[in-house]
Amino acid sequence: MTLKRACDFAVYILIGITVSLGIVWYAWSNDGGGTEPIGKWIGLGGATAIVFGYAIRTHRLLVQRLSFWLVILVLLVIHLSIFIVILKRVEHWKILWFVLAYPVEDIAIDGALSLTGHSVPGRDRHHPLF
Repeated sequence: MTLKRACDFAVYILIGITVSLGIVWYAWSNDGGGTEPIGKWIGLGGATAIVFGYAIRTHRLLVQRLSFWLVILVLLVIHLSIFIVILKRVEHWKILWFVLAYPVEDIAIDGALSLTGHSVPGRDRHHPLF
């Protein structure tokens, strides 16, 4: 097995564990109050996958560096912490609000990666949102 395949396998295992823990947490904390909570948490999962998937894809030249993954991990923890606090306190959450938050998060992730020395040449000049 090559190193790339081993890393891919490890990522798949991590994704599986994360999804499983998310399902267990949701089942444990759900009060049975309808489908809106499902939309909140599934929406968070989808928005997180899109935002961080795009950031990783855009910075794919840096995926060999452990420091890149550490910064991504810290940003992921911050992202999830903020949204979990918000979603637990807000009674009605629209999926559209994740879409509106995307540009802000994309710019923040790029900025944090640049500040930590993980910028990709040409990324700052040709931002996809502008």
